[in-house]
Amino acid sequence: MFKTRVLLATADETAARDLKDMLVKLGYLVVARTRNAGDTLRAAFEIHPDLALIDAGLPDYSGLGVLQILDEHRLMPVVILARDETDVLQHLVSAWVFGYLFIPCTEAEVRVAAETALANFRRAVALEQENRKLKKQLETRKVVERAKGLLMEKENLTESEAYKHLQKLSMNRSLPLARVAREIIEQFEDRQNRR
Repeated sequence: MFKTRVLLATADETAARDLKDMLVKLGYLVVARTRNAGDTLRAAFEIHPDLALIDAGLPDYSGLGVLQILDEHRLMPVVILARDETDVLQHLVSAWVFGYLFIPCTEAEVRVAAETALANFRRAVALEQENRKLKKQLETRKVVERAKGLLMEKENLTESEAYKHLQKLSMNRSLPLARVAREIIEQFEDRQNRR
């Protein structure tokens, strides 16, 4: 069975030692231990861990800066290591936070935070993929509808005939329907521009 690979980022030596011990005991694999923002980002992009535990007070440009960069790239879920609620609240408004731990913490709290972050991250990534898929389908539909409209207007075809014409072109040329529709639109636009 594959172990969940964890990046642990904190300058607090005591917290780092305690967290690493708990993570290992719980069956996680700590693949990197960093003490500042630069090293944390380097490790995240080079090692691609499954989960990151990042101290809100990380030196350099803080855990907040690191979190925003990791969030932008959707590399992995991040659990914020905090000393008080201010650390957590500050991060909630600036990037996706998949979990938090108040230091010091227990093994049970570490497990719950880690597993919650991993599960929520998988859901978020799946939702983003579904969102991209739906946007692409909507874009395709808009292009096809526009091409059908032009064929109906310029070639005096019914809606059904226009759609069948697009389908036939798509099959004959082995091209996606959206691409054929875009070409039809461009042809009519070129004709319009030449007038």
